Amino acid sequence: MALLRFIEVRDRAAQLAVESAIRAADPGASITADWTTGLVDVAGAMPTEDLCATLRLTGFSVEALVHRPRVVTIRDFLMLLVEALGFALVAGAGGTILGGMLGALYVRLNPNCDSVTDGGSCTSVVIVIAVGAAAICAFVVAAVTIVVGTLRLAHIRRTGEDVPFLRI
Repeated sequence: MALLRFIEVRDRAAQLAVESAIRAADPGASITADWTTGLVDVAGAMPTEDLCATLRLTGFSVEALVHRPRVVTIRDFLMLLVEALGFALVAGAGGTILGGMLGALYVRLNPNCDSVTDGGSCTSVVIVIAVGAAAICAFVVAAVTIVVGTLRLAHIRRTGEDVPFLRI
């Protein structure tokens, strides 16, 4: 089964020419065409690469697709937001731990925090650094997740192929 995408095949004469070129290359092929999107399913004995090469030689602009391009729905974006929220919560927890350790290091290295009369200000510095680090980590991870996920969804919509290295 070959899934082909034809570019600039708008009129009926060009569509019939495509179908006759496919039948000339593979006489036993079964052809299912959706000319509004330019997608043609060909079930035949000829390998996809050879069929594309033959069709290109006849003057058609064609490319082989692995998956059918899909419409990206609002559900995909909502799942992306849920994914970003989950990653932000994990990053916030990690940022809290990292910020707490940095705050404790600050208190340990600051000579003004050695006295008993600091009034708890050194302890509050630990809390402020921990909360700040959590907020920064959560925001950065959520933003990166949304940007990468949006790029991935745009690529899926445009080509029909998933980008495995962008899969989060």
